[in-house]
Amino acid sequence: IDCAEWPPVTVLVPAHNEELVIGQLLQVLTEVDYPRERLTILPIDDRSTDGTAGIVEDFAARHPDLIKPFYRREGKPGKGAALVDATELVETDIMLVFDADYIPGRGLIKQLTAPFFDPEVGAVMGRVVPKNVDVNLLTRILDLERAGGYQVDQQARMNRRLIPQYGGTVGGIRKPALLAAGGWNENCLAEDTDATYRLLLAGWKTVYQNRSECYEESPETWPSRRRQVTRWARGHNQTLARYFWKLLGSRRVGFAEKVDGALLL
Repeated sequence: IDCAEWPPVTVLVPAHNEELVIGQLLQVLTEVDYPRERLTILPIDDRSTDGTAGIVEDFAARHPDLIKPFYRREGKPGKGAALVDATELVETDIMLVFDADYIPGRGLIKQLTAPFFDPEVGAVMGRVVPKNVDVNLLTRILDLERAGGYQVDQQARMNRRLIPQYGGTVGGIRKPALLAAGGWNENCLAEDTDATYRLLLAGWKTVYQNRSECYEESPETWPSRRRQVTRWARGHNQTLARYFWKLLGSRRVGFAEKVDGALLL
């Protein structure tokens, strides 16, 4: 990881009305430990009505060699649809995706890129760590949920060669593999879970990187948490309906992976 011939990488940052957080993320991305000439940051201003576009423009003017913004003013709403349009602009094989309200560590780009030296790897996911744990009971509970979900659940899946789940908040994906598997699904609320199964059925593996930490602000109120979980549930149910029988009938997926994948769905 210190002396590798690092490949060109594009970092996608979907953002819809993220003026409060997008500046902090872009500043951190300009300071990451990765060869600057092989890094492209592609913020996606997805029909924002606040000051997001102005902040992106300011960073692009100060770092024209690094930041290449995409201003999406029409098309279907949603993160999946924004990623479909932005992926057409990506010229590198490796794409990393960060949500606008997540803060990556300085070495995270290398950590997420390293597994792609294995030609079987189609996607990589890192670990999400809440940074507002001490706010109230809900944030403490969500910290436990994140720790269990990543450091126990996903790590166990990785160790046992089952199905770690690609996460769209801090992860990477191999563009040719994704396109060969059908690309992003703009009609699914859980485009990351959908991509996990598309890649799996096409013969690609997903890697979980426990050391690759990215920091988030957890929901601090129960209504916001309910909206979050409702969106996830709808997206996962869409994926369940779409891939359950395809998974069980696949000849490319082993028996243990089928059992784990079915339970995950």
